[in-house]
Amino acid sequence: MSGNETLNLAEISIPSRSYGRWIVLGLSALSLTGNYYAYDMPAALNGQLMEYLGSNYDHWQYQLALMYVVYSIPNIFLPFAMGPLIDKHGARKSFLALSGVVICGQLLFTVGLVMRMFPLVLMGRLILGVGGESLGIAQARITYHWFNAKELGFALGINLCFARLGSVFNDLVSPYIAERYGGVATASCFGLVMCVFSGICALLFILADYAGEARVKIKIRQRLVMSISGNKRFSGQFMGVPENGNIRSSYFSGFSDGSCRPCDRLEQQMKLSDLYRFPTEFWILCFVMICFYGSTIPLINVGSDFFQKKWLGRDPITAGALLAVPDLLSTLLLPFSGVLTNLVGCRMPIMILCAGTIGFVHWSFAFASWSPLPGLISLGCMSALYASFFWPAIALFVEEGYLATAYAVATSVLNTFLSVAPLIVAPLVIQNSQYVWVETFLGAVICAGLIGLLALWLVDSWWGGGILSRTMCSGNGLHDELDFTDTDDDYYEETEEVYGDSEANLENSRSSYDESRTTVGTWRREKAPLIRTAEFPIFYGAATH
Repeated sequence: MSGNETLNLAEISIPSRSYGRWIVLGLSALSLTGNYYAYDMPAALNGQLMEYLGSNYDHWQYQLALMYVVYSIPNIFLPFAMGPLIDKHGARKSFLALSGVVICGQLLFTVGLVMRMFPLVLMGRLILGVGGESLGIAQARITYHWFNAKELGFALGINLCFARLGSVFNDLVSPYIAERYGGVATASCFGLVMCVFSGICALLFILADYAGEARVKIKIRQRLVMSISGNKRFSGQFMGVPENGNIRSSYFSGFSDGSCRPCDRLEQQMKLSDLYRFPTEFWILCFVMICFYGSTIPLINVGSDFFQKKWLGRDPITAGALLAVPDLLSTLLLPFSGVLTNLVGCRMPIMILCAGTIGFVHWSFAFASWSPLPGLISLGCMSALYASFFWPAIALFVEEGYLATAYAVATSVLNTFLSVAPLIVAPLVIQNSQYVWVETFLGAVICAGLIGLLALWLVDSWWGGGILSRTMCSGNGLHDELDFTDTDDDYYEETEEVYGDSEANLENSRSSYDESRTTVGTWRREKAPLIRTAEFPIFYGAATH
């Protein structure tokens, strides 16, 4: 048995049956909260920022737009580069570095506000975009090996929910601080404190990950000693497992030494030459996704000013509370909407209803005078539905070997639109401060999305075999109950699969090793269906917002 085979034998995940992993999950989720808080600060402080910087109303619309444009532009390109960079340098180092980039971006943003230097503010937003959107990729890779297959989707969902609560917290707190406790600069300083807090959680998360890996290494070596202690024939070879060996291998894992073994379907290298392999349905899906996200996110960016202009008068605190409604609902409902679409199927009728509802909300905002609250509630519910539809649906149309490229392309085109949309919205706001033209534009965008949705349904039904009419769930994991127990037997659940019974006849050591390699391959394949149901905005781009 060669040294390389011995090293491969040791490549298993961190044990997934431990109470401690839920603490790790909490640290993981909180490590993203600061980024989400900082991202939405311009939207929550819209009018207050304008007054603080001394801009006139028309000029301010373009300044606000630029804050979101410079955030989105890096993420047109980063989805293609960040995965390989994380593979090269390791998820842990990358995660800490990106957390530092987020803190630096918010620090620069705050300094720019204090000095009233708008170019410095934009530079801070640019740096925040570089770090914040990539942070989730590294975080997800590390989180992946703390949970088994049936818990992975739940863990990633919890990560996203807690992180997105940072946006809700910002909508509620930032206007209040700016109005009552020292102005916009103080509110931005509090955002910096949130980013530093998330950075501390990121450091603790990485330390916990190191500790978990070290614990597995010790248990591996103990089990190896127990298995071969009576057989000198294999003892020298098993003892060759290096102390600093890489014991984890998956697309989402953190690589201790920056190495990468391409074994999972999402580990394929991203190549733009793969684009011609994507079916027509994928490109239609990307267009529809742009229309759905593009009809809601630009409204949230200018929502505070809109609510005050049409309904509230100058009341940024109440406007922030209204702004928090769709964010909160989409965050809380997202896991349930995903399960609903997986179990019930009927995705296309649900999405058509979703498009119609969003279109009606924009019509009511433009031409009706009743309270905006029902419309915001509807937007929050619809956002959860379409987010749970688009990203898993990509995996239905693209072959497994090209999924990494497909998700990168989808994220890139989405960020391209999100970098252009604010520049379209700004002159429309100037044209009509009651936002009639803005709502008309957003309504037209969702109508285009509805047409694309019907085209997708037609193409899928005629040439795609009706994939979208099927349920995505398989019998593997969606209905399994989560196991929160922590016993030594549970701890060795996965190591038993690799090594076999420690009391087994040592005469069968070589055959047990061969069987273990087959078992490891099977274990990896069992995770694939749940990876498809994970919400991939966790890993890429402004779609998370």
